[in-house]
Amino acid sequence: MEQVSVLETNIGSSTTGNSANTQIIFNDNGTLRGDTGLVFNKTTDALTVAGLVTAGSATITGDLTVDTNVLKVDTTLNQVGIGTASPAVGSVLDVAGTVSISGGTSNARRLQFNASGAYANWIEADGTAGANYLRFAAGNAEVMRIDVNGVCTWFDGVGGTRMTLNSTGLGIGASPSYKLHSVSSSAGATTYPVVVDNAAGGAGVNIAGIGFASGGSLKSSITSAVYGNDFLAFNVGGSGTTERLRVDASGNLGVSVTPSVWGSSLKAFELGAKGNALFTTTSVVDGLFMVNNAYFDTGYKYAANGYASRYTQYQAAHQWFTASSGIAGATITDFATAKMTLDSTGLGVGRSPAYKLDVSSATASNQLRISGSNQNSITFANAAAGASTGFLVGRSFSSDDANNLFFYDLTASALRLFIGGTGNIGIGTAGPSEALDVNSGNVKLGNGNVILSTSGKGIDFSATTPDGTGTVTSELLDDYEEGTWTPVFQGTNSAGTYVYSEQVGRYTKVGNLVTVFGHLLISSITTPSTGVMRIGGLPFTTSSATVYAAATVGWVDNITISSGTLSLALNLGGVVIDMYRIISGAPIGFITPSDLVANTRINFTATYFV
Repeated sequence: MEQVSVLETNIGSSTTGNSANTQIIFNDNGTLRGDTGLVFNKTTDALTVAGLVTAGSATITGDLTVDTNVLKVDTTLNQVGIGTASPAVGSVLDVAGTVSISGGTSNARRLQFNASGAYANWIEADGTAGANYLRFAAGNAEVMRIDVNGVCTWFDGVGGTRMTLNSTGLGIGASPSYKLHSVSSSAGATTYPVVVDNAAGGAGVNIAGIGFASGGSLKSSITSAVYGNDFLAFNVGGSGTTERLRVDASGNLGVSVTPSVWGSSLKAFELGAKGNALFTTTSVVDGLFMVNNAYFDTGYKYAANGYASRYTQYQAAHQWFTASSGIAGATITDFATAKMTLDSTGLGVGRSPAYKLDVSSATASNQLRISGSNQNSITFANAAAGASTGFLVGRSFSSDDANNLFFYDLTASALRLFIGGTGNIGIGTAGPSEALDVNSGNVKLGNGNVILSTSGKGIDFSATTPDGTGTVTSELLDDYEEGTWTPVFQGTNSAGTYVYSEQVGRYTKVGNLVTVFGHLLISSITTPSTGVMRIGGLPFTTSSATVYAAATVGWVDNITISSGTLSLALNLGGVVIDMYRIISGAPIGFITPSDLVANTRINFTATYFV
């Protein structure tokens, strides 16, 4: 029989054998004689006690197991497991189940953490009426609190609040009024309440951004690129990634387009496509510029292949420029001269204005055009007198899209001048039937002439009623002429040679009627003519019709006329005036060369038809 010695005395009594005060005797099966609740396993050296064991203290050098999974002390790994017989590796204490902390002062239950021999860090549950919150402390200062309503508050450890999370949202530096509410009390251009940072390093493009979603689906975002390609982009559509607006590192703004490479002194706003921009420059404080398919970088350049245009507002003047089609990146030379300028003087098209409207063109046609359907017009009015005064000048007087030009007097409500599509001009009438049709009034030339460039054309009096009883053959005055001619004495057989001290001829032709004036004074006769005497050299050939015309002698001297009187008659179909001697009751006689001597003089006039 095995014997087990114990330190305590008076453990129990024995009915046989050794003294009960010094030994406990077990049967071979390990059962205490007389008490089956105490069993010793001699193989494992384990003592099993069925009842309560009370001890003042106990030192256990090996593992301790209480009811298998209730408590496990592993002395090899220095671990304690509560609710588990296998504490997790690396855990000093592993609790499988709920841990309850109760008791404490003022309903506070605290879990403390020892650091350097002091319990400065702890977690505390305060169940005081009206409180009911969980507190977290570091360095014996509260840094976080969760109350019974789920409100989380973070503190700065010196009495101030850093952040609050409640049913409204998350407030940083303030109680939140929005889902995310950040407030900074620090002043300065580089102090920001919120900073989004992509910590990925290295060269290239690294994006940091903020996304905006609905129901978990990204709808829009704001992104920023760094590392040599700095910009801020606003994205809408395409799952919130389609770029709609960009601001680059130079301050240029692009809407649905990446800004072009603008000069460093320029600030540009590009819209929709490269080169469609509104920009200004730091070197010109009162200038604003707008371009299409162009940008400025040490000179204007094409943004893409095609045409380009430019608008400039500078020092109270507006200028417009256009450029012919060019290649992307090429210099635009057509921007050197403005196509149109508006300044305090006026509007200049093709030039700087010297008048309110100043148009200049290298071509001879279409310098100024006003077009449209039906009537097109310009009003010239005195602004002080009102819109109902002045003149209206336009096309299509009757508003039927007719091809005519008119001048309308707004003050008198009367048409003054009309030029029809056939070229006829009407004064006071919109229906001129002739090249110039004057409705009423007189036509006056203050200083000038009426010039008829086509022979046979003149003044037609057919609209007037004939005054006489004769037969009218023509009412057209188609010719008028004044001039000089050279009268001479000559014979019917030979002209002879006469020297004149005075030899003057004048004529006036009106229509087909000619009036001539002649004056001859012979100083000497070199060779007398032969035949019958005549006066030749008429400016126009007389009519061959049997309409005889006579001349009137005004003054005659030193012509020998033995009897009768001198008479002059125009020869039909010729350019001579025959000289006759008229004797009453006797045949007509002729003047002969011998009747003329030195100092013979004659003045005469004649009117004849041609």
